[in-house]
Amino acid sequence: MNRLQRTALNALIVVGLGGGTAAYLYFGTFKNKAAEEKKERDQARLFHFGRAHVQTAVLKAGKKELHFVQKADGFYLTKPVSWRADDEAMQAMLDRMAIMKLDPEITKEATTEELENYGLDSSVISLQVSLKDGKSHTLHVGKKNPLVNKYPVTDQDKKRLGLTHAEFYWAFDRNLESFRDKRPLGIPMDSLAQVELFKGKERYLNLQRDEKKGWKIAGPGQKLVPADAGRAHLLAVAFAKRLRSESFLDDSFDINNPEHREKYGIVPETALRVRVSNFKGETITGVMGASFETSAEQGTMVMWIEGSQSVVEVPVWIKTDFARSPQELRARTISRFEPKDVAFFELQLGTSPIVKLAKKGSKWTLEGKEDALKSWKIDEIVTTFRFFKGDELQTDSVSTAELGQWLLDPPSRRLRFFDQQRKLLGDVRVGKFFDDDHLLVMKSGSSEVFRVIAPRLVSLPSNLKELKQ
Repeated sequence: MNRLQRTALNALIVVGLGGGTAAYLYFGTFKNKAAEEKKERDQARLFHFGRAHVQTAVLKAGKKELHFVQKADGFYLTKPVSWRADDEAMQAMLDRMAIMKLDPEITKEATTEELENYGLDSSVISLQVSLKDGKSHTLHVGKKNPLVNKYPVTDQDKKRLGLTHAEFYWAFDRNLESFRDKRPLGIPMDSLAQVELFKGKERYLNLQRDEKKGWKIAGPGQKLVPADAGRAHLLAVAFAKRLRSESFLDDSFDINNPEHREKYGIVPETALRVRVSNFKGETITGVMGASFETSAEQGTMVMWIEGSQSVVEVPVWIKTDFARSPQELRARTISRFEPKDVAFFELQLGTSPIVKLAKKGSKWTLEGKEDALKSWKIDEIVTTFRFFKGDELQTDSVSTAELGQWLLDPPSRRLRFFDQQRKLLGDVRVGKFFDDDHLLVMKSGSSEVFRVIAPRLVSLPSNLKELKQ
């Protein structure tokens, strides 16, 4: 209800009409008017369908003819090339056809002469769509009338003829590249199930995603183990989403033609390649070719989409992601818990006796002693280990000798966190310095040891006095 309608309704009530009578008059006047306006808008529309209803589409503009088909995960070009279509370009084109209005409608029974006068006997642009229910619609666009900045349009029957505002035109008058998805490995992130990296035929990295358990990683001949969620996601995003074609170099590439392979530097036997898969098992493989330096700091590389005739140019930064190793993508979580769940924790500092620090309200106390403690500093320790990850994997199969050598067993420092029911929340061992900048840290009971940047453990005391007031 707009302001005018509210004012009218209030006036009817004020002058003495009952609420029911006033409401009746309102609905009998304004509602009927709204229905009439809606009917007029619908009548002005040239078509009545939605983008989701489209099965196929054919766009003709001059010598250009593009064919599209809609699949479960979006639209795809089928002619003149086979390629995933750009979602935004398809949305812009189909939506503008679906909601197109005649302003004004010139006639409902156009003659051949009228069609010729408006340039609709041979359309400047036409778009034919076939719907999932079997129906078909065609938009014909004539030559622009510059005096009113509108285009003459008609449908497949060429009976209704009218003008429509020119702002729709840009969505149709685009080149082939504008309708191509710029992602050469364009599998949507929500359906991406696997990323594999190869050198020649040898697979050196296998990243797989379970819809419930998350990402897992494996190297050559290795079993899948949990992957670091953040790093795995970044690698997946790099190949499936961030990687964009700088240009489409060739759509007639023949891998069996030596001249073509030499032109683009593609040597399948030794080339780097990436294969991405969705949960249905559908795959796209990119095979890397020559690099081109375009400036002192950046450049591009050739990528051939295996099984197609298309070669694209992609940013050279993708080499960095090809250099990832399974080891650096492994899960690095050492401890994880909610600070509010911690009721007490045990702290072992070198050969000193284990001490128990318990929380009472907002304060921490030392079991069996009345010493005043720096509660804020102890809170920092808990916060440090609430979600603690290693920075780099030192080894995934530490030996007994290494445990002793690295001061992990017995530990240089150890922390065990418990909840109110004495359930163990986290058990962390901190060893010696690996170098000037890193300490060796592990989760008790694990075979993995990680290097951790020393400043991340600045809250950890070297003696108990540091925690006392």
